[in-house]
Amino acid sequence: MFGSTSLLPTLIKSDITKLGEAADVVSQAIRQSMPGIIGVHFEGPHLNVTKKSIHNNEHIRKISEDELQTYCRKDLGKELVTVAPESILPEQIPSVTPEQPFYYYRIPAFTGVYVSMLALLKAVDGRIANFAGIKYTFKPLLIHSVSTL
Repeated sequence: MFGSTSLLPTLIKSDITKLGEAADVVSQAIRQSMPGIIGVHFEGPHLNVTKKSIHNNEHIRKISEDELQTYCRKDLGKELVTVAPESILPEQIPSVTPEQPFYYYRIPAFTGVYVSMLALLKAVDGRIANFAGIKYTFKPLLIHSVSTL
């Protein structure tokens, strides 16, 4: 079998009302065992405005308590929440995904921000209970993902 077997419907930046509505739709799809729907991806509201790409500024913001409550719902399956580091306090991270592992994902080739991974590990030690690891993509490694056939 080839192709996608499951997916996370993605909500791109929106206001809190739409975010809640999207969560309700995903929850209903999971309850009804809709084929392939295993959770939700919230992307966009918590980006860095200087690195926002095509997103407009209208809905870019720091995480609110209402959003934390939405992200903590137990009926949303697997969750992926895209967050700029400056949009969330380290102490808030366990509340976003309390029962799921938290991975720090960094692509300096795209962001232009270079962070020492050792310094990051030392900084989160004991502060983020569900910290599980780092996904780090460095530009020189990207050349290995291109086929030369």
